[in-house]
Amino acid sequence: MKETWKKLEKGDYDWAHLAMNYWPDRVREKCKSDKSMAIAHSLEDLYDEQPSDV
Repeated sequence: MKETWKKLEKGDYDWAHLAMNYWPDRVREKCKSDKSMAIAHSLEDLYDEQPSDV
């Protein structure tokens, strides 16, 4: 349990709702560049899609 908490604090599990409860600013910042994380937290409006190079 202690190892898992350390990983949660470090940001390894920011997709988890528990992370959003404890570190909302960090999670919201990651949602800006990570679409799947934004979806996981129902924050798709924060996601800033970058144009593709293709």
